[in-house]
Amino acid sequence: MKRRIKLIVAATAGLVITANAASPVIAYGHNNKNNYGGNITDIYNGSGMNGNPQTGGALPADVLDWENTGASGYQNEWQADHMLDITTSVNNKMGWVIMDLGEDYNVDDMHLWNGGQIGTGAMKDFNLYFSAEGAGAIIPATQGPTGGNDADDYTFGVAAGTQVGGTETLGDGTGATGTGGGKLADGVFSLGGATARYVALEMMSRHNGNVDPANGRIGFAEAGFVVSPVPEPSSTALLGLGGLALIFRRRK
Repeated sequence: MKRRIKLIVAATAGLVITANAASPVIAYGHNNKNNYGGNITDIYNGSGMNGNPQTGGALPADVLDWENTGASGYQNEWQADHMLDITTSVNNKMGWVIMDLGEDYNVDDMHLWNGGQIGTGAMKDFNLYFSAEGAGAIIPATQGPTGGNDADDYTFGVAAGTQVGGTETLGDGTGATGTGGGKLADGVFSLGGATARYVALEMMSRHNGNVDPANGRIGFAEAGFVVSPVPEPSSTALLGLGGLALIFRRRK
C-alpha cells in the first residue's frame, strides 16, 4: 500500500478592511489665516462641500462622493495672503501646509479640491510628504502667523517625512461635475497605503505662473483621504502566515 500526501495551499480571505473617507483634524500652514476671510481650517472642515458640517450637515462617508458645491467663495478656502520668496526659501517653494489626521492610518489616496480663483491663488505644482506618528512628526515647532504679511519657511524631508514620488500637479479648479451637481476633486494622489499621520504639501507654483511673493495668494479649498485602520500586530502576523490550510488526502 502506497501512501501519498498531497499538499494543497489555500489562501483565505484574511482580514478585510473597508476604506473610509477621512479629513484632517488640524492643519498648519505658512500663513494660517489671510486677510480675505479664508482660514486654514477651511481645508478640512468641509465648508463649501456637499453635506457641509458647518451648516449642520455631514460629508458623505466615501470621499469619492465628496463634491465642492460651488456655493463657496474664497472665504471658504485657504488662500494665504503672503507667499514665500522662491529665490530664498528652502527648495524654492512658494508655501507649505501640514495636515494632521489625528492618528496613524494606512493612507491610500489624497483627494484635493483647488481654489476657485484660478488667476490669483490656485496652487499648481507641489511636493507630497508623509510621516507616521512614531517616525517623528513633520510638523513645525510653531504654527505659521495668523495674518499680516509675515511668512515662515519650513524644511521637509530632513529628520522626518518621506516624499511620495516626484512633483505633483493639481488641476486648476475646473474639474468634472459629480452626480450631485458639485465639482469632483481636481486631483487624486496615491500614497500607496503608507502608514501616516501627517501629510504635507510643499507648494512650488501657481496656475497663473506668477512667482512674485507680493502679488496674489496661494492655497486650495479642501482635502480628503481614503484610509483604513492600521492592523493590530496580531492581525498582521496572521496575514503574514497567509491563512495557509494544509489538506491531507490519503489514498490507498
